[in-house]
Amino acid sequence: IDGEWVTTAIAADNVDKIDKGGPLRIYVRKLTCNERCLQMEITFYVDLNGQCSKTKVIGYKQEDGSYRTQ
Repeated sequence: IDGEWVTTAIAADNVDKIDKGGPLRIYVRKLTCNERCLQMEITFYVDLNGQCSKTKVIGYKQEDGSYRTQ
């Protein structure tokens, strides 16, 4: 999982949400996990109103294997 990434595809049941300029459109660039992948850092870009902003979030692994962030 660790390393540089380039988003090649995204999917949604409401395409308007992820279409270019849509509120949920993101461009994933980097994923990093600690040793046991209990924490995963995701770096991505969001383009809103023509302004591209870099965002980092840390997800914490849950008992069911999914990740949550604040």
